[in-house]
Amino acid sequence: RFDASQWASATNSPHRTTQIIVYCDCPAEASAVIVSSQLKRAGFQVVQPLQGGLEAWRQAGLAIESSGTIAEAASA
Repeated sequence: RFDASQWASATNSPHRTTQIIVYCDCPAEASAVIVSSQLKRAGFQVVQPLQGGLEAWRQAGLAIESSGTIAEAASA
């Protein structure tokens, strides 16, 4: 989940060429498209929404795990 309070940490990340897949659990990936655009404007180069969203991922039987926050991922 995108937390606006973590925006500064994420946008200061040196990992701007790392692939980022954004997802949401809303119709037509609306939130993921918005956040993807924001990340691209912030200078991240390889960003895209997950086609079909989280529901398509679940229906495909793929694993779902939580690995922390955006700020934690940006500092890794």
